[in-house]
Amino acid sequence: SVLKKGTNIISAVVHKDANGGQPAMYFDLKMRVYQKHDWLKKPYLTNIQKHGITISWETNAPTRGRVDVYDNQGSLIHRRTTGRVQGLHEMRVRNLKVDASYHYEVHTWPEEDESAEHIVSERRTFKTAPADDAEFDFLFYGDSRYFADVHSRLAERMLQDAKDNNIHLVLHAGDIVNQGFIWEQWQQNFFAPAEKLISQLPVVPVPGNHELNTKLYYDYFDLPNNEAWYHFRYGIADIYAINSNVDYGTRSEQYKWLQTKLATNTGRWKI
Repeated sequence: SVLKKGTNIISAVVHKDANGGQPAMYFDLKMRVYQKHDWLKKPYLTNIQKHGITISWETNAPTRGRVDVYDNQGSLIHRRTTGRVQGLHEMRVRNLKVDASYHYEVHTWPEEDESAEHIVSERRTFKTAPADDAEFDFLFYGDSRYFADVHSRLAERMLQDAKDNNIHLVLHAGDIVNQGFIWEQWQQNFFAPAEKLISQLPVVPVPGNHELNTKLYYDYFDLPNNEAWYHFRYGIADIYAINSNVDYGTRSEQYKWLQTKLATNTGRWKI
């Protein structure tokens, strides 16, 4: 809306990432033009807990959005509308039951007026985390940074495994993309190939060295604690995410945090 007919001048200030991420300076400008309101990243799941989950999505223009959650009988039990007009949305759904299946869909529209034209996601299913004494299976992979076609086939196979074996969680070991500051790599090498998988199984990642501790990683995933390193309980396991991109020496904040968690958590398994 700010562009005018004829010549436009775009200026940029380049400065080091506030998080101290690498590279210290990198600049690449591309302009994308979209003909209609549509998804960039279809709704996906993160930050699974016994009583809640986060649903995120991105559109190609600033939008409002709404999340509808249904129980197994098809009754609407939760409806929440985003508070801001923006492209990337992150919605926390709370007050759910332990180890329970739910269905959800996301509505989004490009105006403040909810009567404007909507796009609606496919209705998907997720399951909340089980009780602390429950055994479970999970999926685990990493290094998805190259070969989107291979990633797509792997994601389809993992989703079929999940359906065949009653699995509701996928862990990602990092190196999600090759260069964490390049938007296209997130779009083409991770979110597009993994779309069906992560729309039904919450993805729990850690930042690999290829993520470069960049802001995009923290924008895309809602995670516990400070998101750089964190812990959560899932069934009989305490699961810890450790960040090797920041200081983890014996005097570091991360090291001390981990030692405290290991000493106080009670899960039979530690992952």
